[in-house]
Amino acid sequence: MLHIESNFQVSRVATAFQNLQVWKDHSCNIGIYGTNAAVDFGLCIEDAACVDVCPFNVFDWQGAATEMKALTLREHDCIYCPKGEVVDPKFATWVRKP
Repeated sequence: MLHIESNFQVSRVATAFQNLQVWKDHSCNIGIYGTNAAVDFGLCIEDAACVDVCPFNVFDWQGAATEMKALTLREHDCIYCPKGEVVDPKFATWVRKP
């Protein structure tokens, strides 16, 4: 089963998108959005599970109607609970204390 690699901050290159770091590797143009509360856009299936369970609305929708992804727009509000990670059926969400 695929999931966000635990060392993505070392194995990928950081670029900026809005107020987030986007961690990309050389094989894709999508990347992992966020640093300590993150979503892998390559794994995200747009089911809104993390958006629905987050008690501090850290995750929100981003993108066009047919290709919306959960994005950690309010990462600074994250309390680093595991709720978004636990409900994610594709393990596209990663939450760790800095």
